[in-house]
Amino acid sequence: MTKLLVVIGITGQQGGSVADVYAKEPGWKVRGISRDPAKAQSWVDRGVEVVKADLDDKESLVPAFKGADAIFLITDFWSPFWNPATREKLKPGQTINEYCYEREVQHGKNIADAAATVKDLDRFVISAVCDAKKWSKGKYTHVYHFDSKAHIVNYVKEKHPEIATKMSVVQAGAYMNNMKMEKNIRKQADGSYLLSGVGSGKKPIPHFLASKDTGYIVRVALQTPPGKNIMGAGSILSWSDYFKIWCEANKVPFGGYNEISIESYEKIIPMPGLGRELGEMFLLMDDFGYDGGDPSVVYAQDMAPLPTNASDGLPSESASQPSHHHRAKSASQEQCDEARMIFNKTIEGHYRHGKTGYKQVGALFLTWKDDDMQCKETEVDKLRQLFASEFNFRTDYFEIPTEKYETALHKRLAEFCFEYDSPEDLAIIYYGGHAYDGKETKQFKLAAKFQNDGHGDPTAFFNDIRTCLRLPACDQLMILDCCFAAKAFAREEIGKRKFELMTSAAHDTESPAPHLPHSFTRTLYKALKRLVKENPKGFCTSHLYREVYHTIPMTEPPMKPNTKPLLFDQARHSFGKIWLRPQVLDDRSKTTEEGRHLKLTFRLSDNPDLAVMNELALHLQFLPHVDRITFEDLYAPKEQIANFMQSIIQAQRLKPLIRKMQARRQLRKVLELKTVNNGFNPPTSLLKLHLEHNHPPAYDWSGAFHDHSHRPNEPEQLRNNRNRKTGTWPSAEGKHLENGSLSDSQPSSDSIVDVPGPGTLVTKFVPRRVNTMDYSLLQETAASKVASAETDQQNGARRKRQRSASPDPEPIPDKKTQKVD
Repeated sequence: MTKLLVVIGITGQQGGSVADVYAKEPGWKVRGISRDPAKAQSWVDRGVEVVKADLDDKESLVPAFKGADAIFLITDFWSPFWNPATREKLKPGQTINEYCYEREVQHGKNIADAAATVKDLDRFVISAVCDAKKWSKGKYTHVYHFDSKAHIVNYVKEKHPEIATKMSVVQAGAYMNNMKMEKNIRKQADGSYLLSGVGSGKKPIPHFLASKDTGYIVRVALQTPPGKNIMGAGSILSWSDYFKIWCEANKVPFGGYNEISIESYEKIIPMPGLGRELGEMFLLMDDFGYDGGDPSVVYAQDMAPLPTNASDGLPSESASQPSHHHRAKSASQEQCDEARMIFNKTIEGHYRHGKTGYKQVGALFLTWKDDDMQCKETEVDKLRQLFASEFNFRTDYFEIPTEKYETALHKRLAEFCFEYDSPEDLAIIYYGGHAYDGKETKQFKLAAKFQNDGHGDPTAFFNDIRTCLRLPACDQLMILDCCFAAKAFAREEIGKRKFELMTSAAHDTESPAPHLPHSFTRTLYKALKRLVKENPKGFCTSHLYREVYHTIPMTEPPMKPNTKPLLFDQARHSFGKIWLRPQVLDDRSKTTEEGRHLKLTFRLSDNPDLAVMNELALHLQFLPHVDRITFEDLYAPKEQIANFMQSIIQAQRLKPLIRKMQARRQLRKVLELKTVNNGFNPPTSLLKLHLEHNHPPAYDWSGAFHDHSHRPNEPEQLRNNRNRKTGTWPSAEGKHLENGSLSDSQPSSDSIVDVPGPGTLVTKFVPRRVNTMDYSLLQETAASKVASAETDQQNGARRKRQRSASPDPEPIPDKKTQKVD
């Protein structure tokens, strides 16, 4: 659920910093408080709600705080101090410091009193400093701008203990940007710059940049349990060291720090009261420290690291530098996050069962005090009670006085519009009385009496009323029960959001009197009561108009026909009809998991920037029967496909590099193995090693086949005779090797290889095109084969001699019985 943070002083340095941080914080909405909202137009352009409220007027703060989950309080001591007109407001014997002190304390009390009216306020953060008079034990009594803020904290603890349990204090360090306003910096004869100040200038004190640091410090306060007194410090430096940095930044020579007395300091700053105020402040820092020695003050190093999910239930950001191990978000992801934040801030998360889509609904009923029809007693009171009891709307009644009626009416309308000046609110304005066209101006006027002689009778121009209605940002429903009511319909748009006008009669028709049974207000009351009973979840104004129109009975001639109501839409944009739904006072029991979910996909024609997402959310936020709208995802199919293909291309580019790395790793392992086993350092390329030795393969199986007729033990003559018909391998005829040729009668053992027969296990097989990884093993295998061949040859010769010495030689087989495979 989106939380609301109310920031007081949004146009100032501290308030602006807080608003800037939380305007970008997911799950938060910011509402700024300013005496002059025109100065905060830049915040309005960023989607931040800005309301007008005066810290001198406690009542104006109550509606401004309505619905707040957290409030950031900063009070101002110095604005009236610099204002020359303040001198005229001083009481006899009162100094301007005392006046500013009393004014600031009163502002703090008004804020605390108004905050106490907020029902569901969760956190209260106040910007303050130490109590100089208390912690100096009465030594320094003129540091009013310190004491005033500390006394506001004390007031909250004493008068509003329930708020004190939710309070955190952020002590503002010395403003870094105040140095550029210092008048006690002097350029010396040698060109260097000298800083003159009260105190030694050697005591380290906290400094911070209010326009940047305040927001992050307040975020820490909201993400940690209440009750902490946090010192706002960006850097902790002495005045001497700080001035040295100032000189380096401005590229001027550093001339040192000169300690002076308060009296001398008052001469440098001749403004009455200022020299003493600041002088004692510097002495307080020098003697007791910036925090006065308050043991409850905690600094950044004293606080535990923030958890991943802080106490407010939202992911926290670390104040430290981001980790370099986190992958940077893509441009599309950043765009999605930004669009989600903008959309959620507009939607506000106010979708809950039983609500109208509005945060608050108010109805203002207007009649004349000098009314000759007694509209209030006749029927208006019943209509008001119906809105209050059946719809749970906030209702108010205003009788236009007989004196200063125009200004009184405009004042009440302005107050009502101010109270509901929010896109989350609905304002209903009802008028019952007389109306006619002015004789001279020919303009539509509201009147208290039927017979108006134009001599002081109460009247009011409707155009002036319409001017007030143009200003608020809420939805507005105006109901007019008077003669010629349709003349209130204007050609131009009214308001900034929805604006609907329901009239009791046309522009040339008189409206029935209140006491008649078919009067418009009486019929409206019956229609509302019937509709809310039949539609407990609400109904739109067009449904209400249809019901009122058909409820008024038709008349038969020659009777005068009854007037029929009219409904006009004068909205600036097409936001749909206004819905009237009874507000449920407590809707916290319903969880977000209940109900049914409908997922829709919107195709955007423009980039999802601030304007587009705001417009989309504004059109969606008041849909009937919708409890909640969530932003799931933002995606662009073509863009995501392009990103995917780009990642594939990058992966393809990495493949050759990976193969090279794997080859180098394999070569390195081989080199290590050779070095360890043989102490041999082969060349870097195994292919080069293979070519340098030019060794023949152990076996050449390219033309080999198994000849079943080949018998190694038969006589050579018989073998030669058989070879004339069938070929055997290897050939007994000339084989040419590198060492020379072989004779026909004496085959070499180097070339004769006994081909393994069926069932023989070949233990070594080296194909021709395989790159062997172990050349020494190859040599050993070849040598063993040569030795085996020589042994076989010797055994064959021995067997041959034995056969020739035998008395019964084996007969020569008949050629007819010779079988050749």
